[in-house]
Amino acid sequence: MKRTKVPDYKEKSVFGVPLIVHVQRCGFPLPLCLQQALSHLRTYCLDQVSKQLLQDWLYVPKEQRLQAVRAAILLMPDENREVLQTLLYFLRDVTSLVEENQMTPMNLAVCLGPSLFHLSILKNETLSPRCA
Repeated sequence: MKRTKVPDYKEKSVFGVPLIVHVQRCGFPLPLCLQQALSHLRTYCLDQVSKQLLQDWLYVPKEQRLQAVRAAILLMPDENREVLQTLLYFLRDVTSLVEENQMTPMNLAVCLGPSLFHLSILKNETLSPRCA
């Protein structure tokens, strides 16, 4: 049997490192730089009006949204779920000041959706035919 090489990520400290490796190194899933960024945004930016333009977003039929979200969350590793929970708590804090910052849940979705749910289009040469 051939032994597969397991990456050690010694040259990377935060970005490009799987969350599970970060948890093993530091004991918490969210990198310190991201924790500090969220803290700064909570302290200084929750009352600011966003200057982002509204962009197109992927439509999921209303009757399938909750089921799709539940399925996606159940498939996540624990450390990813913890990061998601931290992000959702932060977004809750942002929307709690909607009167000052005009960031409704829909505005947040439009601004952050493309970044959080980036869908890359595969090039034709990388596509493989499906077996029937």
